[in-house]
Amino acid sequence: HIAKANRASNYAVLSSLKKDKDMIKNLKGIFDLKDDEAIATKLVLEEPTILSWLLKYSNSLVAIANLPQQDQQKAVTELALKLNEKNMLFVKLFTSPPKKIWETSHSNLAILNCAITSLAMERYRITNGKWPRKLDELVPEYLAKLPTDPFNGESLLVGTIPGGLVIYSVGPDLQDNNGLVDDLNPLKEGTDIGFRLWEVPMRRQPAK
Repeated sequence: HIAKANRASNYAVLSSLKKDKDMIKNLKGIFDLKDDEAIATKLVLEEPTILSWLLKYSNSLVAIANLPQQDQQKAVTELALKLNEKNMLFVKLFTSPPKKIWETSHSNLAILNCAITSLAMERYRITNGKWPRKLDELVPEYLAKLPTDPFNGESLLVGTIPGGLVIYSVGPDLQDNNGLVDDLNPLKEGTDIGFRLWEVPMRRQPAK
């Protein structure tokens, strides 16, 4: 959905700019560009093939989004390698590099899947007085099926932390960092993306 929305909005913006008689002025105002940067951007935007290139680039992002999750990172890397200097100038201003789009969309989905799984685990605990020993015990009473890790297509992971559990995704580095989660910077190198569940006595504690 992010890739499709990105395609529609950027095509509309670029189409409008190409018809703008004050393109240089507006480029400087909208994107805070210097004179030489605005002129370079104007030259790129005036190329007759730029709209078709944008559509092709955006279609590539949509096609990647439709691939199996475990195949998307390789496709994103290959697409990024095809971008030349002019393409990158456009991408930086009007859209995002393929890797950034992939990381953002998958991170959002990972957080959502971890939250869904965490809610099911909490419901299990309320009913049974304990956490499930493994995620499979949530199906089918608490979940119709287990959400997966969008980064690798595999099962989400569960780890223990002082006072509770963490349900997590391996994140964009595809490495299991033992459930180390950074709430302020979810994409920080060496961390995972996850959702914590606290034992009841550990809840409603004052902030430290």
